[in-house]
Amino acid sequence: MLSILSIDKSKKTLCQEANKMNKEKMVISMRELKDAIKHIEKTRTNITEATTGLFYYDNFLRVWKDEEDHNEEQLAYEKAQAEEGESKFIKEAEEQEAYLDSQEGDYE
Repeated sequence: MLSILSIDKSKKTLCQEANKMNKEKMVISMRELKDAIKHIEKTRTNITEATTGLFYYDNFLRVWKDEEDHNEEQLAYEKAQAEEGESKFIKEAEEQEAYLDSQEGDYE
């Protein structure tokens, strides 16, 4: 009888030890899980920040390119205006010269 009680006690002790070890493993697993979650959140934050940075850089490049295109269009417009003004000036000068030449013919 003593041996049966002793075996039951041993089983009970072994079960308690096994439960204790399982709980410790669960605690360790929970810590590992929490660490993994923190790492994932940190990585996600880094990715979000990098994506946001790329978004702002992309917008900056678009605005810069638009301004550059606008400047090129403005330069082309100003060049066309200058050429038009120059051709008008030359035409007026030629007309003035022709008029003066015709006036000289009248005085001779």
